[in-house]
Amino acid sequence: MREYIIWGLTSDKTDKLDELPLYTNAKTKQEAEKIMEILANKYGCHAMRIQVLEYNDDSGEWEWCNTYSPMWYAKEQALVLAS
Repeated sequence: MREYIIWGLTSDKTDKLDELPLYTNAKTKQEAEKIMEILANKYGCHAMRIQVLEYNDDSGEWEWCNTYSPMWYAKEQALVLAS
């Protein structure tokens, strides 16, 4: 089981040290991306990223996994297109 957590800054913050979880109930990456759009457009949230939390059935604990950032994705795609 996975949960996609959206981290970022609220509209009144600029320092990355003020990053906090903005949403914690997304069940898919696509759902998290849609919620990020709403957070940005409606509430002015920015510098957001998606952190994946996965439940490990063997250990019975939650584990932090991949992080997705729209900025990293855009840079990655630009490098692919340039080559």
